[in-house]
Formats: sequence, structure tokens, C-alpha cells
Amino acid sequence: MRKICIVGKMDQHKFWLICYLSKGLAFNSKTLIVSEYDYWNKDIQPFELCSNLEIITPQCINTIDRNSYEFVIYDVEKSLEALKEEDTIILTTSSDRKVVSYNKKLFKAYSDSIQENIKDNKNVYLVLNHIYLDSKINEKYIKHQLKGVINSDIQAFTIPFNEMDYITNIENEYDEKIKLKYLSKDYKRTLKEIIKNEVSINKKELKKVFR
Repeated sequence: MRKICIVGKMDQHKFWLICYLSKGLAFNSKTLIVSEYDYWNKDIQPFELCSNLEIITPQCINTIDRNSYEFVIYDVEKSLEALKEEDTIILTTSSDRKVVSYNKKLFKAYSDSIQENIKDNKNVYLVLNHIYLDSKINEKYIKHQLKGVINSDIQAFTIPFNEMDYITNIENEYDEKIKLKYLSKDYKRTLKEIIKNEVSINKKELKKVFR
């Protein structure tokens, strides 16, 4: 079982990142999402995810056998005390100043785990979502905003704002399905890099994930 913690304030960017990443990991691996966020319970249950993917709240975690899953994804925003020995940490934030300010405190509270994972050569990523139509914004800007809590050795992925991604999210919610086919090249590139680092998957299988 691999334990993946996706850390950051819940917003639409983090929500869809978890959706798309989870579907990719669950292509040939049984995957569990543990999230305290109400959005999952209200809206995600009707979505056609895939047969290998399940979603529960932290209150139900002791009622299942986590070892029966290849991946357990923890959506972390407040409850940090239960998280130990994670295999991968994904820090997610956007260019929204309020989100950056919130995440700076959150990442700082989680900094010991972040540094421990870096020291152990485990996977630690920073995923940056741009919410403005400004191609000049890059990972250096947000890394600067998070100075003091983000190590420069962390792998940073940038997802620039793209209208196609925005439309895809809306269509997926309306159709109650999660399709990755029409995501932008930048979004797909980020997802593919993380998925390839986390699970053994060949090119043919990876193409099927993004159909």
C-alpha cells in the first residue's frame, strides 16, 4: 500500500486534481480516497469514476482494511495528526493570495514531514495552478510567496490557466463522469509525470487513461 497525502486548502483546483490523479492511479490499481471535505459526499458520489476507486470520510477509516488497496490518497486540509509515514506528498496551491496565505500556514505545520520525505528521497511535489490569464506567473513566484516552508529541491509542476480545462471540469460535473481526454497539454503533462512516478504503467496503458 502506498500512502499519498495531497496537502492544501480545498478549492476547485485541488478537487479536480484529486479526481483526475485518482482516476489515473486507479486504472490498474485499487485506490481509496480519504477526505473530510463535504464536496465529495454531496457531488462526487454520482460521478462515474471507475471500479477500482472508492471514497470514504476519515470517520470510516477504521471500518475497512487499507492494506487491500494499492493506493490510499489522503485529502489533507486540517487533520494532520493522523498522517505518518507517507510515501508521497503533493502540495497543491494556486495563485490566489488568500489560498497561498492559508497554505503557507498549513505547509509550515506539515514541514517536518515534508523535509523528512525529501531526506528519505521519497516523492514530494508542488503543483501550482494559475487562476489568472497571465503566462508570466510561474513556480518561482509562488515559491517566493511560500518562502521558508518550501524547499527548493521539491519538484514543481505548473498548470497555467486554460479555458479548455475550465470547460472540461464543468462538462465532467454536468455529465457526472471524469474524462481526461480534453484537458490541456500542461495539465496532462503534470498528471502523467506524477502517475508514472507512482505506479508501473506502460505507454499503451497511459494512453488509455487519457482517452
